[in-house]
Formats: sequence, C-alpha cells, structure tokens
Amino acid sequence: MEHEEHERHERHHEDHEHHHRIIVYYVDGEKQETKEPERTAIEIMKAAGIDPATHYLVRLPDRKSYKDDPDEGIHLHEDEKFIVISTQPTPVG
Repeated sequence: MEHEEHERHERHHEDHEHHHRIIVYYVDGEKQETKEPERTAIEIMKAAGIDPATHYLVRLPDRKSYKDDPDEGIHLHEDEKFIVISTQPTPVG
C-alpha cells in the first residue's frame, strides 16, 4: 500500500516537472533559463545580473517597454529576446 502511494507521488512529481519545463530567453544577447513561466521585468533583470534601479527592460521585436511598470508579469516564451536600457546619463569622457 505504501509503495503504491510512493509511486503515485513520483508520477505526480514528474508531471509537475514536465509542466515547468525550462524556458530559454535572452537578455542583451545573453542566454537565460527559468522554470518560471511568468516573471516581472525586475526579476528578469536581477537574474541577468542587471540592476533594476538603474535600468529598464524592453521586449523585442515589438519594443514593449517595462520602464513604467517593472512589476508587471511577463509571460515568457521560448527564445524570447529582451534588451536592457540604462536610465543613467551616459558619462561624457
């Protein structure tokens, strides 16, 4: 009885894992991976090592900007591409 329960739990776990497959996407040309089908612009930038306090995210190719709503949920698609724009003035040198 206990063995059957364990097998059923394992099968459920595998189904759950399959549902949360790894999604590959790109930020400034750098490959990123996540099992989260939805992330915010802030989470996407942090995962790519980018400071959301000084940057904002833009989705390509439609150039959808998340500057004004960095907490908006973004439904990620395989091979989706984003670029990051700095909000800091470019130093003149």
